[in-house]
Amino acid sequence: MQGNTYQRALAVAGVLFAVVIMVAIVLAGDQPDDSQPASKVLSYWHDHQTKAVAAALLAHAAAVLFVFFGAGLRSALRSGEAEEATYSVVAFGGAVLTAAGFVIVGMIGLAATTAADHGAQDAVYTINQISAADWIPFTAGLSVLMLAAGVGGLRTLALPRWMSWVAIVLGVAFFTPVGAFGFLLVPFWVIAVSVVLYRRSEGVASPTPVPSPAA
Repeated sequence: MQGNTYQRALAVAGVLFAVVIMVAIVLAGDQPDDSQPASKVLSYWHDHQTKAVAAALLAHAAAVLFVFFGAGLRSALRSGEAEEATYSVVAFGGAVLTAAGFVIVGMIGLAATTAADHGAQDAVYTINQISAADWIPFTAGLSVLMLAAGVGGLRTLALPRWMSWVAIVLGVAFFTPVGAFGFLLVPFWVIAVSVVLYRRSEGVASPTPVPSPAA
């Protein structure tokens, strides 16, 4: 029973991740791109400090939740794998890499707001330039996760076929310019997978204790 409860908690973590990351995206808003002059960049980060800090903290929480979701996905894939298969390991590695990307995004946001609060225009401008490329770590991680989950889901039947194919399409999309739009679909895919994982945990029977042999 305890094992099933933990598996359900991992599934719930995926739903919570989706909610948290969507709120973080809304709070982050339309940040200045790398073509904006330094004065406008400083003004933006100075005027949006509260929202930026909140978004950074939510990104931190999203990273933690995503690792737990990745653990649940790994468990589901692993249950149907042959011994030599590595889909589950690669998928979990992608989840960890994605989580690291969210942590980096949050760190950059906090650094920008701190520098803006001190009026350090040059520092804010430099940080904002880095921020313009902060999508690389988590899109790389999502590519790994989606491709491994998609192919692994098809091979192990741990996920519905349509869900596996969506993962493969998204995994490929993250190698292209449309990956930014694909990221907006990720929370909904995670929710759908979380529902599957939750139902799967309810259908797994608790192990029956083996009686000790009579003396």
